[in-house]
Amino acid sequence: MFKTILREWTDVNAARYELARALGIIDVSYTLAEPVITAESDLTTALQAMLDWMAAAEILQVRTEPAAEYRWNPDFEWHPEELAVPALEEPQPPQPLTEPAAIGPTGPQADDVALATAAATTAAAASVPVLLERLEETDPRARRAAATALQIAAASDREAAADMLPTLIDDLLSDPDRETRQGIGKTLGRIAAEHPDLADQVTDTLLETLRSEPTRADAVEVALQELGPEVVPHLLPILEENVGLEASGTVLGLLAQKAQSNPEAAQIVLDALSDQISGDSPRLRRTALELAAQIGDQHADDTVKQRAFAILTQALESDNLDVKQTALQLMGTYFTDRLADSPRIKQMLTVLSKAPMGRIRTRAADLLALIE
Repeated sequence: MFKTILREWTDVNAARYELARALGIIDVSYTLAEPVITAESDLTTALQAMLDWMAAAEILQVRTEPAAEYRWNPDFEWHPEELAVPALEEPQPPQPLTEPAAIGPTGPQADDVALATAAATTAAAASVPVLLERLEETDPRARRAAATALQIAAASDREAAADMLPTLIDDLLSDPDRETRQGIGKTLGRIAAEHPDLADQVTDTLLETLRSEPTRADAVEVALQELGPEVVPHLLPILEENVGLEASGTVLGLLAQKAQSNPEAAQIVLDALSDQISGDSPRLRRTALELAAQIGDQHADDTVKQRAFAILTQALESDNLDVKQTALQLMGTYFTDRLADSPRIKQMLTVLSKAPMGRIRTRAADLLALIE
């Protein structure tokens, strides 16, 4: 917490950094963030303005000797009535904060921290050109910090997000530093998540990158982790393509991540997997069954477990022998505790235990023995 970290005197750059972390602007180490925190920019001006406001409100204490330092005021107590914004004599419509230069070095004339936060967001958007230039620096630490700092503007300002897209897409492919690419990927993911009109462009680009440049799979995965389950139907076809183990593993990891986020997302993933079981691809059928079983086994929600078990039950009725055999194997691995509670399964296993196909007959008989 910002309060805890600033309990001792902290130099101005470290205080800016901790404030930026508390606001969600930066989530990397100080070493990586230092080029952005110490540079002269609208973002650092806004952070400094917030520190000055907190000092003026006696939330922080400040001293200038031997150097500028801040710490949390141990005597500060929250009194909303003292920090409340006074009512205007004549109500005026709110004025948009469009000029970062209007924020003076001694702090904005703000009455509450919400306005100062808006100033930081606006300043972040105004700093986009500078940060994009920093993505081209030779020092990878500067590029990593710039990629991280771009995320706040990407999420909050649609125009800024659209302006940075071409550079981000190019650098996702060309930057030689893995951590920088992942930072760029997260920025792209936030753009897609926060701005629906840009989501298709970003998602299509990321998926094409996964197909054509599997060495960038880690950055694509970071990006797509920012999106919700709506991306699932776009991921499944990639498993059928000859994209290599790295890209396939990325897709499987993303599907599992979407499913684990909440029961509703898990149901969307399972529905999509269920549709693949009757498809033409043996590889995709098997993968869909295996992933459905794993999701059901690992998810805490019982409705998700029931849906996964229902998919395997459905697979036992398939005309495809490989689907039947895979479903039997997965039931024995993940769902032996549910077999005895299903009369339908017992009936199906009884029939399959007398089937002419040796492996299916053996697996069905083994499972039947467990529940009788």
